Amino acid sequence: MLATAVRVAGAALAGLAITGLALAADSSVQKKDRSGASATARADADVEDSVITAKVKAALLRAPELRSRDVEVDTDHGRVMLTGVVRTQAEREHALKAAAAVDGVMDVKDALVVR
Repeated sequence: MLATAVRVAGAALAGLAITGLALAADSSVQKKDRSGASATARADADVEDSVITAKVKAALLRAPELRSRDVEVDTDHGRVMLTGVVRTQAEREHALKAAAAVDGVMDVKDALVVR
């Protein structure tokens, strides 16, 4: 009788161990899926930011009021930062307006220097 109880207990423990391993493997797959999804979301955001940056640069190049080509554009989650040098306050304002008018731009930060 004792031997039977030991075998039943051993079988139960083995079953628990197998179930625990299966659950651990399943949770690691779920974690990988979630981290993969967040990596995909970040990659999508990076692509979107790159598109916005390109559109802002094109808008700055097309702006007849902006003669300076020393303006850098950096985009993070739709927020654009303009840095560099412009010749006048009017050029600064035109650059900011041109950037803000681009589709997808959420906000424009001004770090331009007038020289």
